[in-house]
Amino acid sequence: YLVSVRDVGHTKQLHRNLIECYNRYRSIFLHSQVGMYQSTPDGKLLSVNPAFARILGCKDEKQLKEKFKDVRDLYIDPEKRKQIIELLARDGKIDHMECQLKHLKKGSISVSLNTVAIRDTNDKLVMFEGTVVDLSERENYRQMMKVFQDSVSEVFDGILIADLDDRVFYVNQA
Repeated sequence: YLVSVRDVGHTKQLHRNLIECYNRYRSIFLHSQVGMYQSTPDGKLLSVNPAFARILGCKDEKQLKEKFKDVRDLYIDPEKRKQIIELLARDGKIDHMECQLKHLKKGSISVSLNTVAIRDTNDKLVMFEGTVVDLSERENYRQMMKVFQDSVSEVFDGILIADLDDRVFYVNQA
């Protein structure tokens, strides 16, 4: 008879730790308010989180992939995708690049992209990972401020707007 005895307690603990780590990062991915994605250089969407789908007006990843078959289909300006690919190939990342993406219900939406290029051990570009932040609220704020400024610029009384730290945000011409 040949008997082999092996203590698997350490292996089981490593397995439990791995599952715990996976669950922790999966939760961040699923519950983040920032859109997250992975795509290939040739335009295939590998994965997106619920926030990414929601930012583009879709109810979930499935609907997003049905409506936008290719990452290139997301861009209002097709040249923007080419520019992003060139920058990522050259620099390895982009930070806070603003662009217009298609929105299922609104037509288009302003977003800020943060993306890194992922390379294999042979330095071949294999994937992009990134985040998308919806800039709509900022755009709405800018438009409201423009309307406000246009409205008060004609007022004959002096208007000064400042915060509690005495930082001045607006002064009209009066």
